Amino acid sequence: MKFAMLIRRFTTTGGAERYAVEIASRLATQCELHVFAQEIGVQVPGVAFHRFSRVSERPRYLNQMHFAHQASKLLGAFDVIHSHERVNDFDVLTIHAPTFSGGYLGGRSGLSSWWRRTTNNLSPRIAYYMYQEARQFKRAPGRRFVAVSRHVMRDVVSRYPLDETDFDFAYPGVDLERFAPVSHSARTAARAQFGFDDEAFVLCFVGTEFERKGLGALVDALGRLKGQPIHLLVAGGGNPQSYERTASRLGVKDRVHFLGLVTDVRPVYAASDIFVLPSLSDPFGMAPLEAMASGLPVIVSNAQMIGVAEHVRNDEAVLLRDPRSAAELAHAIRSLRDDGLRMRYAKRGLHLVQNITWDETARQTFESYKRSMTTRHGAGRNVDLRHERPPEERGTDAERETRFVAASGSSEDGLDRVRAFVEKRKPKFIGR
Repeated sequence: MKFAMLIRRFTTTGGAERYAVEIASRLATQCELHVFAQEIGVQVPGVAFHRFSRVSERPRYLNQMHFAHQASKLLGAFDVIHSHERVNDFDVLTIHAPTFSGGYLGGRSGLSSWWRRTTNNLSPRIAYYMYQEARQFKRAPGRRFVAVSRHVMRDVVSRYPLDETDFDFAYPGVDLERFAPVSHSARTAARAQFGFDDEAFVLCFVGTEFERKGLGALVDALGRLKGQPIHLLVAGGGNPQSYERTASRLGVKDRVHFLGLVTDVRPVYAASDIFVLPSLSDPFGMAPLEAMASGLPVIVSNAQMIGVAEHVRNDEAVLLRDPRSAAELAHAIRSLRDDGLRMRYAKRGLHLVQNITWDETARQTFESYKRSMTTRHGAGRNVDLRHERPPEERGTDAERETRFVAASGSSEDGLDRVRAFVEKRKPKFIGR
């Protein structure tokens, strides 16, 4: 069998990118796998790599369009085309993030929602993403959607005409050889690396997009615990200035340590006593699993806000009812200062992750490949999605997108043409 995998950046930095690398390395042992990417930062034995061209870094949506029409040329050449990106021609799509429409229009009502709906066509970028997403989330023979969590699936089915029968699940895994509890001497060395002695009590937060991941509430919680010798390590990209000002105002500036982007997060886990991630919205969240595998107790948001919490059924982690509540966070941290309770959560978490592996993620993905092929072959033909489109959308992606780009000029006439082009194709909810 011959499979194609689409990912713009085949690297180990970034959640979707690392996910693709992990499953590619395993699928390549079972089939002929071709990876199509614009950036190839990792070489995986057994994978045939093909580089797609890039038009420009900015604006990003033009590069996304260019990637999609290059991907359309692969139709008919592979048993399965598996995408991790926004493309229109695929058999299996892994969904790593909530919908663009959900982020852009979701949660708004009244004048705010009306203004967004009215002005979305004025931006070629927004118009393209709305148009592309509406086409992407359509049923087609043999098409399977793979969600990294039910949290992601719920967002998609709430906005597009799909249901649970269209979805499979392939949760991200954890590398149990890379992440594991460390010896006492290794823990002491890791703590010394960050300037902590054995008496310090250390929390760690791992993630970028500090606001979405809930760092503000965690710093506020630390302020409520300033009478205790508690430190916080923050590993991840983001601007720390506003959080440093908050920590200073609360009198804990010397307790909050920003590390920036960290290439190897294992010493951070080794130096810590508790992992905390009060995320407000997260499709999955790999870091909590890594922390559990490293022997740490975990405090994390509930399953309505972060996908990884869907695994927690028997007190394997402390789940926050309201991750925005500094009081609730402070109470959870204070409770886990008890050695016995902390050890019980650590043991349960470590037991939980033993079956949440990348091998299982790859197996679930391969099952989606087989379902897609069975449906298409059972229909008696290999499906070319190009022929399933209405007449006005036929032609290659390159031809359609050339028309779109040509219509997106800066003139008023150009913008009128963009609006007309998208109006006929945008999802029904935009007009509500």
